[in-house]
Amino acid sequence: MASLPYNIYIGQKSTIITLECHFVIEFYVITAILRFMLKGKLIMSPKKEENIKKLDQIRSLKNNWDNNGALAFPSSLIDKSIALIQKLIIQPEVFPTPLCTIQFEYDNSCNDHMEIELDGTDNASVYITSGSESESNKTINATSDDINRQIELFYS
Repeated sequence: MASLPYNIYIGQKSTIITLECHFVIEFYVITAILRFMLKGKLIMSPKKEENIKKLDQIRSLKNNWDNNGALAFPSSLIDKSIALIQKLIIQPEVFPTPLCTIQFEYDNSCNDHMEIELDGTDNASVYITSGSESESNKTINATSDDINRQIELFYS
């Protein structure tokens, strides 16, 4: 039997487990063991975990955090952003803005850039700049379904 280390992310902690498996049944045994061990637990990717930590840091910013008069972020905006991060199909880069909004940024292989800006309302602003410098702006519902649809379109 071979010992195989696996790095498993559960909640905010990384746990390394060693599983012993045998040849062809390795995948099925690992899958069964992981399902049993993680039943009811949240498995989190490192990027998702990083984004949630970043949003928690943004939550702690005080008024004038940018030394230019920017206001502190409402907890409701951070909570909504974290809820969305939990459900996104591709994790963004996350940034605070001086306008008291949270920005999710994406870049694709065509040198296109997309920003999704959340302001705590039921809408999100989407800004896309293509590699050829054309721009588009639109407003979508700030739901995970609509944002994921926009992400799929951006990467297709």
